[in-house]
Amino acid sequence: MAFALGDLDQRLDDPVGRAVVLDAARAVERVPELLGLGPHVLATARRPPG
Repeated sequence: MAFALGDLDQRLDDPVGRAVVLDAARAVERVPELLGLGPHVLATARRPPG
């Protein structure tokens, strides 16, 4: 999800910011359901009968 950070370049230039971004990426990698996470949103709904 780092692509969603508007200041990603600045974070990666800062050692502390880089560590935070990489730690978050490592945490997400451990959750299989999040591996396909991307910038696209898909919504589904059901029309009520009648």
